[in-house]
Amino acid sequence: DKPVIAGSLFALTDNAEIASRMADRHIPLIESSREILIAMRHLLNHGRQHGQQEADHRENPAAAEWRQRIITSPMSEDENMALIAAYGINTPQIAVATTRDEACAAASDIGGPVVLKTLAEGVHHKTEMGGVHVNLASADAVRDAYDDLAERLSPRVLVAAMAAPGFEMALGAVNDRDFGMAVMISSGGIGVEMLDDK
Repeated sequence: DKPVIAGSLFALTDNAEIASRMADRHIPLIESSREILIAMRHLLNHGRQHGQQEADHRENPAAAEWRQRIITSPMSEDENMALIAAYGINTPQIAVATTRDEACAAASDIGGPVVLKTLAEGVHHKTEMGGVHVNLASADAVRDAYDDLAERLSPRVLVAAMAAPGFEMALGAVNDRDFGMAVMISSGGIGVEMLDDK
């Protein structure tokens, strides 16, 4: 169970009806931005004092290993995928290939259209570098894509199943000066930089 409050920034309006509906659901209604911020501060302080013990009981068994890996050196995309999967989040089927034959075999095992992405070190914006080939539906297409990536960037590539159409999102963690550790959710892909949406 998580604490829930409702806030109204319309202090000069009559919120009696809204407050009554909230009260029926045991949700307090706080009026004015000052009172809302005070309530948030108390809630955060309460969480810092009492939340750590509960969090320790829910820690993923693999957390310690991943924590050590994260602070050792930058992680490659295949490692990022493994980290996400370790926490129960669905990820596309993937394989790492370092030769053309391995890439073709991985694409055959995965089945359907696949994506090839470079795993060259230091390449953070793969799209801008021409480091991504999508919708590869044949062995010839996989071979051509692999040859291009290996020649220009690196022989090490990620072969992944094409994801279903949808809205691309970015997920991360931010150590905020005021609120502490927080989850970052934003538009994915190039939208992270173009829109500064985080």
